Amino acid sequence: PAPTANKPSATTYRNVLAALSTFALVGGYYAATRPSGVGWRLPFSLHPLLMTIGFVGLMGSAHLTKKLGGYTNTKLHGYMASAGLTLSFGGLYAIWKNKENMGKGHIQSTHAYLGIVCLVV
Repeated sequence: PAPTANKPSATTYRNVLAALSTFALVGGYYAATRPSGVGWRLPFSLHPLLMTIGFVGLMGSAHLTKKLGGYTNTKLHGYMASAGLTLSFGGLYAIWKNKENMGKGHIQSTHAYLGIVCLVV
């Protein structure tokens, strides 16, 4: 059998999963409603919300789940990572649509270039 030195305990797994989920939901909502006082704006606000849930919440949890080992956890890892990637592409679509609505160009900042790299890699 493979060494289990990197396998998290059940308690550690639950705690980290709770932290990732909470941060993804709360942090994503917080980022989606900035700057302060502006509130929720569609489609723009979906961009930070979906990206944070996708990359941090789901893909982070998928990575940790894979470390548990076993067939079922490996399958769950794949489902979670796929859902995270899907939500991240939803975030890309939201910002793309927002740029179109505002008549602005696409992929013109370092933030945009790095975001595309994160989605592709």
